[in-house]
Amino acid sequence: MKKRSFFHTVRVMFPMAFHAAPLRFILINVLGISQSVVMGANTLLLSNFVNELIASVGKGRFEAALIAATAFYVCGIIGYQLLNTLFNYALTEFLEICDETYRYEFNEKISKLFPLAFEQSESLDEIQKAQAGRDDANVFMFHMIGIIDMVPPYLVFFAIYAASLNPVLLLCIVISFVPSIVTLYMQRNIFYSYEDTAAPVRRKYQGYRKCLTDLAFIKETRVLRAVPFFFGKMKTEQQQLCEKEAAVRTKANGLDAINQTVGMIGYLGAVLILVVSVLKGSISVGAFAAVYYALNSLFDMVFALVCGFLGSAVGSLPAVENYVAFLEKDPGRSWKDVPRMGKTMQFSDVSFTYPSAKEPSIEQLNLTIPEKEHLAIVGENGAGKSTLAKLILGLYPPTQGAVTVEDGAVTQPCGAEQGTTQDGCIGRSAVFQNYMRYQMTLQDNVTISDPKKNAPVKPLLERTGLKPEAVAQCSELMLSREFEGIDLSGGLWQQVAIARGQYREHDLIVLDEPTAAIDPVEESAVYEKFLQMVKGKTAVIVTHRLASARLADRILVMEKGRIAEAGTHEELLAAGGLYSRMWKAQAENYVV
Repeated sequence: MKKRSFFHTVRVMFPMAFHAAPLRFILINVLGISQSVVMGANTLLLSNFVNELIASVGKGRFEAALIAATAFYVCGIIGYQLLNTLFNYALTEFLEICDETYRYEFNEKISKLFPLAFEQSESLDEIQKAQAGRDDANVFMFHMIGIIDMVPPYLVFFAIYAASLNPVLLLCIVISFVPSIVTLYMQRNIFYSYEDTAAPVRRKYQGYRKCLTDLAFIKETRVLRAVPFFFGKMKTEQQQLCEKEAAVRTKANGLDAINQTVGMIGYLGAVLILVVSVLKGSISVGAFAAVYYALNSLFDMVFALVCGFLGSAVGSLPAVENYVAFLEKDPGRSWKDVPRMGKTMQFSDVSFTYPSAKEPSIEQLNLTIPEKEHLAIVGENGAGKSTLAKLILGLYPPTQGAVTVEDGAVTQPCGAEQGTTQDGCIGRSAVFQNYMRYQMTLQDNVTISDPKKNAPVKPLLERTGLKPEAVAQCSELMLSREFEGIDLSGGLWQQVAIARGQYREHDLIVLDEPTAAIDPVEESAVYEKFLQMVKGKTAVIVTHRLASARLADRILVMEKGRIAEAGTHEELLAAGGLYSRMWKAQAENYVV
């Protein structure tokens, strides 16, 4: 991703925060700027208070002018504290709203990514860095709003007031601030470099932690006593992260030490100038007290913001810059609706290579799929069956060649086109081998593709083989014991997954080995029911069991990413080729 500048990041993040809650955003900035104005006014009120106090010394009574000066100064202090309390409260509430916006924008961008992006290490690192930036966005905005609202107005006031007393004081301010700006720029580059190197390590750490805590891994890791193994892996990655962060913090702290030293020189110079000015009588004691107070406040603000608040903002800046860059990144391809199946789907010299792979998974493939054909794809492991299924669905674009539908229109990767009334991948559905077991009700599990459709799911579930009593039992319950519901057996989940695929409006449906975990007899029964349900539609079955493939109109035999054979079950057996050898090998396993 292209690195974004600090100012560009601010230009993106502030409008995003404004649109999250416009009135709150305005209120917060009004409160912040008001704090700075009151802080400047208190400097003048302090000068007046000290001058009146000195003038009243020896009179033995409170002069009206002193009482008024005291009252104004006290009101100024109370007003500042009140504004500060309101500002912090309003800002905290506002940032909670902003956090939802940042997460929504991130998730919306993720939903537009091509499935192929999740096969690329570089893309996954970008996602991980953007996710870290999303989490740091509130830290960044908290400090930046405070800095922008409070520092510039007070700095301008102090510069004007100090220059009216002694122009040399301005030089001291410059000496104090310029090194701070240089330090922040250098720290930003240090933290940016850290994010680039830490992202892949952090992703590995999260992966190992998931193996220890995710329910999908719990049974296997406990039974195999693999917890120490994954804990050791996680600890190694965590140690690397800690070492990288410690090295970064050491560099950043060194720069802070230099910055504070230079700043202290400027501060001492300013104090010396004030003392000399008082002794010469060029400024009053009240003015000295006011400037000294303002000088302390300014330098406290500089050290707190630059070394503390702004330091935290700069620490989070690279991550937030990555977040902004991710949101603005051009995916290279737009999500468009995949054309309906039409009369034919044509593969012309199609090749596909996974990112970072040396060899293609599909190579120079030519194939025509007629409308309403029931096609089976078989082959040994690694032959390219599932990859071909993804190309048929439009999930992956070909690396070479083209996939066209009926009228020659090139198909686009399927997905959701945001802001349109049509859904992406129109007319296509699928049931995959690793189908998902959503922790929702049975109704929601089936209707996720179109919950507004309001079509009855009970008849559909029963057609897949799910018994009526089973449907009635779990229709209103959460399908998860984690949420006080029930869990289903593997066979029942498989039937729910097939019903989910059938519920989706489609002309073409792909079954990519969703029955791999059941016995061959049951698998054949499932496929037979499935093919009855999809009469009049194009269906593609991916399987490694030939007994199920023989139910199809045509069988493709894949070998090393190419079509080795094609034909009906009887034709392929008669040919005596790869299919015939696979059939005999599988048949021997079931001879009693």
